[in-house]
Amino acid sequence: MRILDIKGKPRLQKPIRNLKAKRNAKSDSFAVQKMIFDEKLLIEEVEKTILLSDFLKYLFYLKEKPAKLTATGNLSRKVMREISQFIAIPRHYIEFGWRLNNQQDWPYLDQLDALVEVGGFTLKRKGHKRLSPKGREYLTLLPTIQYGELFVTYWEDLNWGYLFPYGEEKQDHPVRVLYQARANLLAIMRDFKRDNDGWINFFDFAENIREHFDLKLINYLGQDLPHRVSDCLVDVLLEPLLGFGMIEVQGEVFDHHRVNSSKLKAFRVTALGEKMISIIVPDRPVVDFFSAILNFN
Repeated sequence: MRILDIKGKPRLQKPIRNLKAKRNAKSDSFAVQKMIFDEKLLIEEVEKTILLSDFLKYLFYLKEKPAKLTATGNLSRKVMREISQFIAIPRHYIEFGWRLNNQQDWPYLDQLDALVEVGGFTLKRKGHKRLSPKGREYLTLLPTIQYGELFVTYWEDLNWGYLFPYGEEKQDHPVRVLYQARANLLAIMRDFKRDNDGWINFFDFAENIREHFDLKLINYLGQDLPHRVSDCLVDVLLEPLLGFGMIEVQGEVFDHHRVNSSKLKAFRVTALGEKMISIIVPDRPVVDFFSAILNFN
């Protein structure tokens, strides 16, 4: 039986776990980031965000009990069953009575696992995944700092190709272009036209991004697929921002923060999102994220 993903399309295989994003330099400015995030954000607004809440649940699980891995380095079925007691499995598996055969059948858990791995929160030893010293320290931090570091892990360290798989050799693929221009995306979002209630029309926004960055996805017949570019924009940017509580959407949302891009009508930046954008993209020419952090205020 061929598994379909939760958007009704054949589930693409994730690339080999090349999770780490390629960027020019590694910054050592997290001490400054801690101060910025703790100063600008409120504990009550970050504690209720989906991604931070589930990320912490997963880390506390690993703290209490190292997770047994399969021969390929994925979480075992038993571990996934235990995690399903506190994080809901994909709805279509419940609806159709399917069994989760491997970690990739559970995209949300797979994403959480990718974040803990690329962020250095866990170690793999003797067939088990356990918390690293960094992971244990992370659990003692203030929620605002936990939120900030988790966001930086997604924003700077995670290979966005893991969120929307593609051929690594395609230098002009929308995933690579969007990652390289990620600060500009937030600047465009910040300044984009909104209705009286603050909603941004998704079709207009996606079309603007496609034209601004000349994004194209061509199939094997040579046909341009603009709707797949929209899917890519949702998968690598809007879904994570929804999980971080930075936006809310008008459309179909399921399995925590998964968004059906074909039914997405509009999105709106939340108060938390406005604060985060002000940190990442100050009101001046867009520069590197860490440079923006260091020069804020």
